[in-house]
Amino acid sequence: ILRQILLGLACMHGRGVAHQNVGYYSLLVKRNYNEFVVKLADFSCARRITTPANPEIAGSPEYSAPEVLRMEAERMGAKADIWSAGVVFLQMLMGYNPFYPGISHQQEREKVVGEIHRFLDEDMFKLIEDKAAVELLKGMLAWDPEKRFTAQEAL
Repeated sequence: ILRQILLGLACMHGRGVAHQNVGYYSLLVKRNYNEFVVKLADFSCARRITTPANPEIAGSPEYSAPEVLRMEAERMGAKADIWSAGVVFLQMLMGYNPFYPGISHQQEREKVVGEIHRFLDEDMFKLIEDKAAVELLKGMLAWDPEKRFTAQEAL
């Protein structure tokens, strides 16, 4: 499932488009016998990467990268999609989204950014036994978007 999400994002990013709304609700999943076919959907927040970002139009906070939650428009791009895909992957592994904030105001956004940072710093990755999955998550959930994997690197 994650591979197909990343392939879709790699295709979009290669064409200069950021999805900006990746989450479990923006995935269409169909089961074909023993395989799952996954497609990205809900392009309502998508934009050309070269177009300045509007922080007000950036998807759901529980899947949003720290730079999106901080409304740092100049840092919002394709790497924010990778964070969101990483949260989807983490949710698949853990069975729940540990970043679900239910927030709306900027002050609450800042609180959630702090909680996410604390959660990642507390070595939550020790809860996941598969070392390859942990390394992939660390690359996808890198705090600094410059250090975060691209879709191609995550594949």
